Amino acid sequence: MNVADGNDSHHFQTWLYALFAAVITIPNGGVTNFFSILIKGLGFNTLDSLLLGMPGNAIVGLFVVGTLYLGDRFKKRIPSTIPALLCSIAGTSLLWGLPDKYRVGRLIGYYL
Repeated sequence: MNVADGNDSHHFQTWLYALFAAVITIPNGGVTNFFSILIKGLGFNTLDSLLLGMPGNAIVGLFVVGTLYLGDRFKKRIPSTIPALLCSIAGTSLLWGLPDKYRVGRLIGYYL
């Protein structure tokens, strides 16, 4: 490939998009499919776990639309995903690091 025509840059960017998609999608699949079990494991009953899972889906929808808007608006798609990734890391850290007695904090971590 000729570096002067920009193909190497485009090729790298394509692989970077693929890496971001894999990093986001793989853990998200487990959390999304088993959200009611995850919330029930925080100490909530079955009905509450289903009801408490709904705001999480709304938050995900807002993040997706916001990230797409910012990426399109500023023509910087990869940097616009960094806040979403940082929120995911913070949420995972809360779920993993907080003791079991902090149910609300762990639930906030799930929402992030």
